Amino acid sequence: MANQDHLAILNQGVRAWNRWRKTKKHVKPDLSGASIVNKAFSYLNLSGVDLSNADLRYGVFREVNFRGADLSGANLSLCIIAASDFSGTRLVESDCSRALFTSGLFKGADLFRANLQTTTFAEGPTYRNKRLNRVNNFAAASLVEADLRQAKLEHVSFLNADLCGTNFSGTDLQGVDFTALQLCGANFCKADLRDAKFRRSNLTGANLTFTLLINTNFEGAILKNCNVYGASTWEVQLEDADQTDLVITPPDVPRITVDYLEVSQFIYLLLNNEKIRGIMTHPRKTGPEKC
Repeated sequence: MANQDHLAILNQGVRAWNRWRKTKKHVKPDLSGASIVNKAFSYLNLSGVDLSNADLRYGVFREVNFRGADLSGANLSLCIIAASDFSGTRLVESDCSRALFTSGLFKGADLFRANLQTTTFAEGPTYRNKRLNRVNNFAAASLVEADLRQAKLEHVSFLNADLCGTNFSGTDLQGVDFTALQLCGANFCKADLRDAKFRRSNLTGANLTFTLLINTNFEGAILKNCNVYGASTWEVQLEDADQTDLVITPPDVPRITVDYLEVSQFIYLLLNNEKIRGIMTHPRKTGPEKC
């Protein structure tokens, strides 16, 4: 439970809180489990604070320092968070659903099993904190098994992030750069991956069923054991990609695999569509055109 003295100082406002943090540098503030609902803070120093299981719903946070804080199990649903620093922060199993993040810095943050459903990551303006970028930066962050279903990820950077088991089901990921990332077991079912970049990424065991793959770049990627049933593939770039054992059948039927993503749709149709098999085995003979 939260230290009530610490919570009382926070309730006095940003100036009182930041002044107290400067004079009591040896104290680790404890706001665990605190109810801080529907509050607005700018330039607040929450670095290293224990906010585990805190309720921060409907909050507005502008250029807030969360560096190294513990937000495990915290509820940030429906918050508006602009240009705030979450570097090294624990957001394990936190609820950030339906929140709006602009220019967030999540470098090295731990978002294991975080709920980011329908969360929006938008581009922001230039802020006075020069460490912040206009995009949301997840460099070296862990989003293992995080839930990003139907999130808006138009302005994010995942450089060196760990996305193994991350759920992107139904998410619009057009043009997102997943270059050289760990995406083992990630779920992209029904995701829009047009123009997305997966160069040199490891997608072993990823779920690509019903995805839209148009001009998607998989150069040098590992696609072993991916399920590609129902995927729509057009002008996909696969130079030097490992395409071993791609599953082209739904889960309720015997497993059939192929080793080439470009022909997966064709092979499935050939095996399951009698008319196409008939055309291939008995092509229609046509004579010379009559004048």
